[in-house]
Amino acid sequence: MPAARKTLALALASALPAAPALAQLELEEVIVTAQKREQALQDTPISITAFSEVEIDARRITNVRDLSVLAPNTQVAPSPAGSTGATIAIRGSATINPAITWEPVVGLYLDGVFLGKNLGGIFEVAELERVEVLRGPQGTLYGKNTAGGAINLITRKPAAEAGGRVELSLGDYDYFRAGARFDTGGLGGGDEIRANFAYQKAGRDGFYDNEVAGDVDDTPNPFDRPASSSRFSDLDSQVWRADVVADLTDILSARYVFDRTERNQAPTMAQLTHVNPAAFEGFAQVFDVQAAGLEALAMTLPEGAQKAQTLGAVAGLQGLAMGVRSLPQLMDSYVRSHNDVQDAISNDESGFEDSRITGNALHLDLDLGSVGIFGDVHLKSITAKRDMRWKDYLDIDGTNMDLFHSSRDIDYEQFSQEVQWLGSTEILEYVVGLYYFEENADTYNPITFFGLFGFPTEENEYSLESNSSALYGQAEWRAGQLTITAGMRYTDEHKEQTINHPQATTPDGLPAPFMGAADEDWDNFSGSLSVGWDFNDEITGYARYATGWKSGGFNGESPTLDSFRTPYDEETVASFELGLKAQLMDNRLHLNFAAFHNMLDDLQLSVFLGEEGSALSVVENAAEATVQGFEFEGLMRVLDNLTVGFNYGYLNSEYEEYIELGRDVKDERDFPYAPKHTASLAVDWGIAAWDGGRLDLRADWSYNDDYQPYTRPDQNLTSESGGYDVLNASLVLSELPVAGDSTLRLSLWGKNLFDEQYRLNTIPFGFWTASYFGEPRTYGIDARVDF
Repeated sequence: MPAARKTLALALASALPAAPALAQLELEEVIVTAQKREQALQDTPISITAFSEVEIDARRITNVRDLSVLAPNTQVAPSPAGSTGATIAIRGSATINPAITWEPVVGLYLDGVFLGKNLGGIFEVAELERVEVLRGPQGTLYGKNTAGGAINLITRKPAAEAGGRVELSLGDYDYFRAGARFDTGGLGGGDEIRANFAYQKAGRDGFYDNEVAGDVDDTPNPFDRPASSSRFSDLDSQVWRADVVADLTDILSARYVFDRTERNQAPTMAQLTHVNPAAFEGFAQVFDVQAAGLEALAMTLPEGAQKAQTLGAVAGLQGLAMGVRSLPQLMDSYVRSHNDVQDAISNDESGFEDSRITGNALHLDLDLGSVGIFGDVHLKSITAKRDMRWKDYLDIDGTNMDLFHSSRDIDYEQFSQEVQWLGSTEILEYVVGLYYFEENADTYNPITFFGLFGFPTEENEYSLESNSSALYGQAEWRAGQLTITAGMRYTDEHKEQTINHPQATTPDGLPAPFMGAADEDWDNFSGSLSVGWDFNDEITGYARYATGWKSGGFNGESPTLDSFRTPYDEETVASFELGLKAQLMDNRLHLNFAAFHNMLDDLQLSVFLGEEGSALSVVENAAEATVQGFEFEGLMRVLDNLTVGFNYGYLNSEYEEYIELGRDVKDERDFPYAPKHTASLAVDWGIAAWDGGRLDLRADWSYNDDYQPYTRPDQNLTSESGGYDVLNASLVLSELPVAGDSTLRLSLWGKNLFDEQYRLNTIPFGFWTASYFGEPRTYGIDARVDF
């Protein structure tokens, strides 16, 4: 990282001048609901980072991608080749491929509703009020058992009084976002029924150009095709939301939430960063061998039509071998360094990415009051249904030649039902829950490899039906300075999958179509135990032991029927954590520290099959792995108008055993998405305040160490993501009175202000590597009127 940038980021806290007093010195209390009840963040004995509505507005957080590196040991990135699939990693646990048949290792929840897949995980959330990032296994309080952690997205409930807001954002790359929300306040003459409606539309031109071949490369190429579109990484999205709360009786309330997100855009740019001539030579030799065999056969045939036909086939195979050998030189003219992001490439099929996600959720809350020995009791129910229709068409070779094209057409739906019994006595807080989850998915995944030589498209299909049932519970017992929390969970899951590859071939090109089905059951007991101790009114410590679990499954992208029918095993984790939380200097300084040691068994790892000339991945189980590290977070009110937040995460990940084909290859495999260091620094400076307005500056700097995106070192040789740092900032003029009680808020903002160029991930075919990058510098202005 450049020294000048370090100096700027670290000096912000001390170099900014003082300003008129804007607030008291004490830090505001942050309330979270991570343990199914309202608690102060500093009193919650788990490793958690929370963002309030004020921070969400200041940081322009609209989806989970905006959380990347803002919490220690946490990464969020788009999956390779897409913009709406989420790769979420917490403490080295990540689900890399967003295939619809794979389970996420980090749970994503929207108002308590588990979102079943990473695909479509990057979507805009209207009315986002709070975000909570929980690190470590979660299962004794949540519907779905997740081994790596959980991210809770909590939306704002309808207000008791009528009001609303309209907003407009404009920025470079012709960016715009327009939205409105309206709270009805009490309907029908009282506040028993109230509603909120919101709509948001956003658009942006692409970050990169798609140009005709001659504008990017002037090397003569007989395989050139016209550019199919003008831009990459554009944006076209719409969000609708309706939220209705009704107090049906004195003890029963209901909340219904509808949300819908639509995105239709060009995919991210696949910049060609490496070509492997040896792989092309190996492919060409397959045709050489086939040609030699046919030529030998032709020599045994008498003169005639059959011999002429056979010799014609020999010539065709020899031509294929010659064409394949010519490709590395032709592709070399498209290769660019992974340290130099291009403004334009030439791509013949940039394609599209189109998603439609609809959610319906009904929340019921029955307040039973005091129920004898059970204390004050609430019964809660969450019934939810979500549907996703997702399509894409991708060109992943970084050239305007017909080398590799793939498409996915996915129809997915999920249903969940959760019932919770929440109780509270003078010394005990407890939750008991029942959970049911089912999902259905169908995927059509045609792939064309080396279409320029006439190879046909492979019409691949796979499907999934699964259901999961769970009983869970957790109780917290308090006695003076001591708090003991214990939880237990039982989960039972069943999966059925099908696969159909009618055009599959063997490595030497012979037809080998297959189709089939498989099913399996998994179950698990997991739990948690933590002990907390209040050293005094300011400092609390805790020790936590928790186990997590992720069910096994079948490889929907398997290259053979045998590998499909062989399930991968369930993954388990045993986590030890020590934590300390402190509120010091008369509550002007909050310090949180957590050290953890995770032991993973049968770790599920995505293995990319690029050397087989495909974009398929399968899941393998590493026998044992250890992930350990620590996290440090702090928030300090330096002056009455200056607050500084900072965090740092350290991660050490290694395999204890990795058995592959009967051999331990632990020293020959990399740990994916596990950067050793992550850090961030945030500064809030209240520059001035006066009757009718205030001016604030917000700056966020974040750093992500280098990491390997794949398990195999040969793929990471051309795929490693180097360390990078990003600076975002906003200058906000707010509380400006306009008509009546309305106020105006204006914000100048910039993201990635130093225009850092950094690679997020790759697709490393054995023949070439296509790279995908973080977003360039963007800037703009927001205007909002609250009424």
